[in-house]
Amino acid sequence: MNIVFIMRDKYDRTPLPHVNLSEINFYIFCLKKHELTFEIFNNVKSYDKFDDELDKDIILLNSNSKIDRIFVFDERDIERAANLRSVLNIKGLKIEEAKIFRNKNLMKIKIESCGFKTPKYKMINTFEDLESFIRNKDYPLILKPIDGLSSIGVKKISSFEEYNEIKEEVSLPCLIEEYIDGDMFHIDGIIDNGEVIFKSVTKYITQPLEYTNGLGLNSMLLPNSDPMFLLLSEYTDRITNILNFDEQSIFHLEVFFVKEEILFCEIACRAGGGNIIKMIEIAYGVNMEKEYIELNLGRNITSNILNNNSQYYLKTNYLNKKGVLSKPIKNPTFSWCVHFEFTGKINKDYTTPQNYFDYYAQSIIKSENKKDLNDKYFILLKYIEKQKIWR
Repeated sequence: MNIVFIMRDKYDRTPLPHVNLSEINFYIFCLKKHELTFEIFNNVKSYDKFDDELDKDIILLNSNSKIDRIFVFDERDIERAANLRSVLNIKGLKIEEAKIFRNKNLMKIKIESCGFKTPKYKMINTFEDLESFIRNKDYPLILKPIDGLSSIGVKKISSFEEYNEIKEEVSLPCLIEEYIDGDMFHIDGIIDNGEVIFKSVTKYITQPLEYTNGLGLNSMLLPNSDPMFLLLSEYTDRITNILNFDEQSIFHLEVFFVKEEILFCEIACRAGGGNIIKMIEIAYGVNMEKEYIELNLGRNITSNILNNNSQYYLKTNYLNKKGVLSKPIKNPTFSWCVHFEFTGKINKDYTTPQNYFDYYAQSIIKSENKKDLNDKYFILLKYIEKQKIWR
C-alpha cells in the first residue's frame, strides 16, 4: 500500500510512533518547523505552510505511485484531504461529505432535518444582519465562525456594548447561537463499517470558553457504568447513523444536556484535541488515532476496544498567568496522578490566556468516585501553587 500522512504536529505528537510502518510504503508531508522530528524517515517533504504546492506534490506522487490512503489528523486539513481523494479517486471521506463536517450551518441543517434538537441559531452574512439580530435578542449570545476549529474565534457576548468591543475580531459569515446554560459533554469514538465499535464519554467541568475567566479546562471522563455514559452512548449511535462517515473513521461529538434534554452542538470526523486521546488511552488502553490507521490498513485492532472503564478521570489544563515563568514544576509522585506534563518555557514573559490551550502544564488524575476525584484535584492544585513558579 502507498500511504500519505499530512502532519501539522511534530513526530512525537502524532500517532506514527504507535504504528508499525515497516510493511507499507509511506510518504510524510509536514511543516518545516517540525521537519527535523521526522528525520528518521526517508520520504519526507516539508512546507512553510500547507497550500496549493502540497496538493500539486500529492497529485504528482499519485501519477507515479497510486496512493491508497490519505491520513490527516487536524481539522484544518479535512477538506484538503477529502478534495484530493475525490480528484484522485482514493478511498476515504470525499469532499461533499467533508463539507457537512466543516460547515457548522450545513451540519446543523442536516441534524435538525433528522429530528434532533440544537440550540437556536441563525446564519449571518452581513454586519447589518448581525447587529439587527443581537439588538432584539436576550443575552448572552454565542458567535461562531462557520468553519472554525476547537473554540478558536468563538465569542460570547453579554451586551451590545460588549459586541462593539469585539466587532473587529468577528469574521463573516458566522453563526449566532443562543447561550446554553447547562452541562456539556463530548463523546469520542471509532467507527468500523458504519458501526460505532468504541466510544468514551467525557464531561466538561469547565467549558472551553471559560478560559476568559482564567479557569483551566477540566474534563472528566466517565466510567461505562455512569448513567450519562449510557444515555449519551445511545444518542451517539443515532447521530452517527445519519451522517456519512467513511467506513473506517473516528469522531468527536459535543452535546449539551439541559433540563433532561440533549442538544446537539457539533461533530468532527477526527479525534478530540487537547490530549483527550491521552486520557482515553490511559483509561481504556486504546489509542484512537492508531486504531483508525490500523483499520484503514486492513489490520487487526486491539481487543482493548472491548474494555469497560470503571473509574473517573480528570484532565486539567493549567492556564498561563500574566507574568514570568521562573522555574519548572517538579513532577508529582501521587499514585493517582497518572499523567503530568510541564509545557511552559522558563523565563518567558506570559500574557493572560487567549484560548483554552494556552497552558503551562497538564495533568490527568483518577479515582473511583467523583468526590474523591475532586479532593485529589485540589491536593494537586495546592501542590502546584506551593512551588511558586510565577513572578
